[in-house]
Amino acid sequence: MESLPPSLKQSNNVIYGVADPERGVYHIKLNRPEKNNALTKEMSEQIVACLHEAATDESVKALLMYGTNGQFCAGNDVEMILKSDPVPFEKISEQMFAIVNFPKPFFIYVEGCVVGNLACLIAFGDFVYYSEEAFSMTPFMSANLSIEGLSSIMYPKLVGRRKASELLLLDQRLYAKDALKYGFINGIITNNQRPKTEPYIKDIDKIPNLQKVLQTNLKTFMNAKRLMLEGLDPQFLKTHNLREQKTFFDAVSHPDFKKKMQIYIKNLQKKQPQPKL
Repeated sequence: MESLPPSLKQSNNVIYGVADPERGVYHIKLNRPEKNNALTKEMSEQIVACLHEAATDESVKALLMYGTNGQFCAGNDVEMILKSDPVPFEKISEQMFAIVNFPKPFFIYVEGCVVGNLACLIAFGDFVYYSEEAFSMTPFMSANLSIEGLSSIMYPKLVGRRKASELLLLDQRLYAKDALKYGFINGIITNNQRPKTEPYIKDIDKIPNLQKVLQTNLKTFMNAKRLMLEGLDPQFLKTHNLREQKTFFDAVSHPDFKKKMQIYIKNLQKKQPQPKL
């Protein structure tokens, strides 16, 4: 197996760093293939640390996030959720806003599935691309949870109130073609143009618009992005996100939660292998 260049590091199932200093693209690669990149607490914390590093490193011109083994992320590892106490909702909100407030060009490339919290937060990517078979899913109703990740704001804004109801309240999948149709993503990368993700994406020019963005003055881009975010009223986003997280925290703190989650897991196991929450 081809090894990583010295400039890329690996910790807590996340590969990260700048592979090519001349181009300045910071990679965040979720690397837990045996679990379809399902997130652990340590992975989430590592991602936040990477986001802060990429945001503050002056040599970084853009961020590219993707997954290994043909998958982006199967959501939070529900088996680990059952074994641990709920994470305080203030802490989750802090992690979320590391993505929401990321100041530089943020590219996301999704293969396979993106489920749960990250399926909500990719709404804050600047440029989001799916492979042909990729889909997002937010199975919060099936898992007796609550919608989160500011999806109660961003999903209706991006895809419309009616479609958002189907996605968030009926747990419907959003496949690549519909994601493009409803404006949830920027585009679809066809199979004959897909970049290889192993051991990391070398041919970054296969990510649409990345080369053009790298040629744009970074300060000019960041000023424009900041104004777009301010147009969403950041203080309102923070307040509303705390509402979402408190509701989510109350759900996972309920005495019946673990019992219901075990039933949810058993139902998944009866079917074909499905993404986790």
